[in-house]
Amino acid sequence: MAAAGRRYGALSLQGHLIGGCIDTIAWLAGTRYGAVPNFIRACGTAGTLLYLENCELNPPTLARALWSLRRQGWFDGLTGLLVGRNSGPEALQADGLAYRDALDSVLGELACPVLIDLDIGHKMPQFTLINGALATISFADGRGVLLQRR
Repeated sequence: MAAAGRRYGALSLQGHLIGGCIDTIAWLAGTRYGAVPNFIRACGTAGTLLYLENCELNPPTLARALWSLRRQGWFDGLTGLLVGRNSGPEALQADGLAYRDALDSVLGELACPVLIDLDIGHKMPQFTLINGALATISFADGRGVLLQRR
C-alpha cells in the first residue's frame, strides 16, 4: 500500500464517494458541475472520499490537473484521497517527470491519507465506485476492502 510520500500501517476510512477520471473532471473544477468543495462541506462529519484515476494524461499534464484541483479546494477537508492505477503514459525521457513524482509533487503534503494504485479506473481489475455512496475502506498488509452503501 503506497501513499504520496508516506506509508500507512492499518488504516480505516469512511466517507461519501465522489470523483472519476481526472482527464475529464479536471475541466469541471471551478464550474457549477465541479462543485466538489460544496459536496465535501455538505457531507460534514460523515466525511468525503475523493477518488481519481488517470486514463491518458502524461505526468506533467497530470501534475497540472492535480494542482488545479488543489487550488480549487477539491482536497480540503477530505477524509481520504483514492487514486487508481495509472493507464496514462510514463515520462518520454529518463530524466522527465515520472507518474509517481507528479503525484508526490502535488499530493505529498495533503492532510488526509492518500492511497495510490487502487483497483479503480481504466485498468483491469476495475472496481466500480458509486458517487454519493457512503463507503468504508479498510487497508492492512497491502490489501484493502471497500464497502459501499446508500
